[in-house]
Amino acid sequence: MTLLVPNSPLRRLRKWLDRFPAPEGGLFLVGGGVRDLVLGRPIRDLDLVCRGAANFSARIAAGPGTRLVPLGHDHDPPSYRVVFRDDLAKELNIPSNFLDITEIHGRDIIDDLQRRDFTVNAMALELNSFSATRTHLPNMIDPHGGLADLRGGLVRHTGPLTIAQDPVRILRGFRLRAQLGWRIDPATFADFADHASALSAIAAERINLELRLILECPCGGNLLPELDRAGVLPVLFPEIEAMRGCSQNHFHHLDVLGHSLFAVEQLEICLAGLETLFGPQHEQVRQNLSAWRLPWLKLAVFLHDVGKPQSRGRNPSTGRTTFYGHDALGAEKAHAIAGRLRLSAAERDYIASLIRHHMHIGTLLRPEAKKKARLRWMRRLGSDLIPATLLCLADIRATLGPGSLLQDRRDQEKQSINLVSEYLEEAQTTLTASPLLTGRDLLALGMIPGPALGRTLKLLQEAQDSGEITNREQAVKMARELIQTE
Repeated sequence: MTLLVPNSPLRRLRKWLDRFPAPEGGLFLVGGGVRDLVLGRPIRDLDLVCRGAANFSARIAAGPGTRLVPLGHDHDPPSYRVVFRDDLAKELNIPSNFLDITEIHGRDIIDDLQRRDFTVNAMALELNSFSATRTHLPNMIDPHGGLADLRGGLVRHTGPLTIAQDPVRILRGFRLRAQLGWRIDPATFADFADHASALSAIAAERINLELRLILECPCGGNLLPELDRAGVLPVLFPEIEAMRGCSQNHFHHLDVLGHSLFAVEQLEICLAGLETLFGPQHEQVRQNLSAWRLPWLKLAVFLHDVGKPQSRGRNPSTGRTTFYGHDALGAEKAHAIAGRLRLSAAERDYIASLIRHHMHIGTLLRPEAKKKARLRWMRRLGSDLIPATLLCLADIRATLGPGSLLQDRRDQEKQSINLVSEYLEEAQTTLTASPLLTGRDLLALGMIPGPALGRTLKLLQEAQDSGEITNREQAVKMARELIQTE
């Protein structure tokens, strides 16, 4: 196949590499870089393979503007990273400021491609075979039919042992599906299911990386039901088995697991329509969900009712199913799950907080909720109020039982949007204002250090936020009254 390569980083890189003796047997671009080149996508990673990778990488890293970083003594096959100075990387149009050079694995490039995960990642281009001035690339090496699968939008493994050799490839296959919107080959999916249990032995750090990359994708959360059908979710989250078949009250039309999966689907719809929901403030909402906050919001929505099976009960007077305390219990379980995935303390606390407070956010959406209460929760949750409200909105949209009235859901959705809008406005004014009184002021008024001082400060802050007191004199008067009641 002949490929057009306008504006490709390969052309400049190849011209730069011409100054060095070519490695014996050829120099090949492999992996996702080839796939993205064919798709016309930006090339994120430049992975090269050759014989004598150690010597070749040392030669090209010996000049100005580059340095060599070996990628671990136990890396098999040996791999080396050539890091480019920013100005040289820009000149060569190298997107990630580095390229990785790895020793060819096996007898030749065909053997090397055989060990790779999916056919669309098992293609190679021989860089030595074209001139830096050409606009076409010949000599695509494609022993597994990756080009045909790429045209057909198919994720297919390279052979029957591929998944068994590294079960994390199951998640990588779903990641490709999420990133590119492709189908998974039925035989490959069957292999995923056959080897899903082996994921329990994979390092948690590898699991959470792939899970995050899946959930970062637009509509990545919609793949959770497929991951469940492949047997992946019960391995990663054994807690969900109790959710499966756990019936709910008349507000719900699905069991707890079905509702949780449907809530993630509804969240994805909300995320795709942020501009419609939040108008000119949608970009602030999007920025709030930067880095890991977006994927772990999706995980929090999936786990928001993980405490329900254990807290399930029945009201003796009405006979209705209850789940008292499921939010607090769910937060504990989710925190433990996040710890098992080796997430950072900040990530664990974020997920647990969203789940712990999702019922509290629901009370703020009721017509009788006062501004004072809303401001209290805005100050308490800070920027996490936005994802917490989105979780609550997805929960509302996914609750379609006979007891859930359409008009009530519409009113709650409107209140959700208003709550986020109000927070974004108050965050610039009320929530950033300096307190009228400090702890030192209360000590000067005769209070002694202790819990009472903290409670008084909190009450003064709430009164200031709601506009009940607007100056220092009013604050001092209120403080004196509060001190007398303590």
